[in-house]
Amino acid sequence: MKKVKILLILIGIFFISGCNKYDKVKVYNPLSEKEIISYVEEEIYNNYGDLTTAKIISKDVLKICTFGIDTCSFYQDVDGGHSYKIEITNKDNKEIIATATYNDAYIIYDERVANGRFKTDVYFENDYLKQKGLILVKNEFQDILNQKFSNYYMYKDVSNPEGYDIFINSEDYNLINDLLLSFKDITIKYNNYVFTDYSVYIYKDEEVFKSTDFDLYLNGTEDHGGQSYGKDMIEQYTGREVTRIGFSHQFDYDLFVSNGASSQEINSEYIDYNTFSYLVFWCSAGPNGNNLSFQIFGVK
Repeated sequence: MKKVKILLILIGIFFISGCNKYDKVKVYNPLSEKEIISYVEEEIYNNYGDLTTAKIISKDVLKICTFGIDTCSFYQDVDGGHSYKIEITNKDNKEIIATATYNDAYIIYDERVANGRFKTDVYFENDYLKQKGLILVKNEFQDILNQKFSNYYMYKDVSNPEGYDIFINSEDYNLINDLLLSFKDITIKYNNYVFTDYSVYIYKDEEVFKSTDFDLYLNGTEDHGGQSYGKDMIEQYTGREVTRIGFSHQFDYDLFVSNGASSQEINSEYIDYNTFSYLVFWCSAGPNGNNLSFQIFGVK
């Protein structure tokens, strides 16, 4: 019986594959590589008004899906057709680098489609606007940071391609609060480009800040998607034991200046901050400054 079931499955797969394959699929009016580059550059200019340089980074045989339920199970090659991966660089700001996919147009010839013939247009998608927005946000973040701090560190988030992480040294609540409000305004300003998350790691101890190798943050990993979690990252870039001792849904003045002690009567997780080598205060916000999380971590 087991052999019969396996045979029936194989026959079913063969039947599905055969029945869903089109009689013929052929490329339609393909462009040369030079023409594709011109097409991409013109599309970016027409849509966003930016002058760019496009470069083909890969070229593969174009395949189309002929059968699938949740995901595609069977593909068919397009005769003469290709799919291109393209890199797009802004001419005025070389930091803005986007990727795109360009697929040739093709015609399906098969009696199962209307009039026995179905023509598609070229397929073109890109993430140019998002990548431009991320750079604009980063540049304005840095402008604000340069106005307020002589030394800071800023990185792309290790698990969120639309996130940034900033490391600063300050005990000045008002200075930090103004910084957070500026970050919120900047992300709102560019939310038509991209929804940007950000996290700020705040060190009060200047000596600890100066002696920490924050570049090790870039070697960190996060199991979940979205913005990386402060406790996980501190443990990884310091190699130390980290414990959360305070939490708020706002950048709470009393919590910050008291090192978490202001909530010890109502916070069951509070541990005397003096039992730790130092503290790291972590503010993280979603796009437009939403869902702000303020947490205090004790580091041993």
